[in-house]
Amino acid sequence: IREITDRTQNIEIQKYIKNNLLFVKSFDSIELNDVLNFHRQQTNNMTITDCSVCVYAKKNKYRLLTGDKNTRHIAQSNNIQVNGVLFLFTGLVDSAILTKQQAIQKLKALQHKNARLPKSEIEKLITLWQV
Repeated sequence: IREITDRTQNIEIQKYIKNNLLFVKSFDSIELNDVLNFHRQQTNNMTITDCSVCVYAKKNKYRLLTGDKNTRHIAQSNNIQVNGVLFLFTGLVDSAILTKQQAIQKLKALQHKNARLPKSEIEKLITLWQV
């Protein structure tokens, strides 16, 4: 949560937390020690925050959702199931929460805001959904 610096986004996130629609994990001293040990084992510039989500996902056998390439690689090397935003879009379409057309529009808008998204994978989804 502390990484969210945009005031508007932070206000929206706080609403979800207040209404119990978003849970923010607090670590006890033992869990924090696990996070710090995991962090010490990393040879890259992985943040404590990224290490904490990896440790939490692994411990609870949760899927980790991230758009960060470094975190993805570390998670995979630690046998943590990991996916990104395209997985979410596919799930929203498959669950009929978004129509294919809505997903295409939102994905294109997101692509304009985030140039680091995998262009070829986005094009495959758009082609699949346009059929």
